Amino acid sequence: MLVARFAKRMVVWLLEAASQVLLVGLFLVMQGGPSDSGLLYDLDFEMRAVTVVFFSTGYFFTTLIGRLFWSTRRVWFYSPAAAALFVIHSQLLFLGLRGWGLGQRLVVQTAGALIAIGTTLAGSYMLRRWKDSNPKGRARSQPSPA
Repeated sequence: MLVARFAKRMVVWLLEAASQVLLVGLFLVMQGGPSDSGLLYDLDFEMRAVTVVFFSTGYFFTTLIGRLFWSTRRVWFYSPAAAALFVIHSQLLFLGLRGWGLGQRLVVQTAGALIAIGTTLAGSYMLRRWKDSNPKGRARSQPSPA
């Protein structure tokens, strides 16, 4: 039972993480505009860069720990925590980078936090729906009125 619970949470986290990499990468491409290399090349580059940043700052690790061990009945409760983690970890990145102005940092952090909220809300909803279904995947039958 415990292994199944962690497996479900791990699948949800993987979907959240992949969605965040895609959406943050797409946002960064749209911020800078596509280059002469083309949109798909730029998106591929940004997604790889975002993945490296998420690994190197520890964002993936902290969100994984949060998703695996944070249990609450409120669907929305994990999302603000994930957004705060995004802002904290992006701030760690910006401390080491030069050339990013305050306005650029705020735009990226705000967009990333909103993306984190959206993806984790969807993940929490999916996890809740998955948890509420019975193990065989069929909808629960309603008792007949007497």
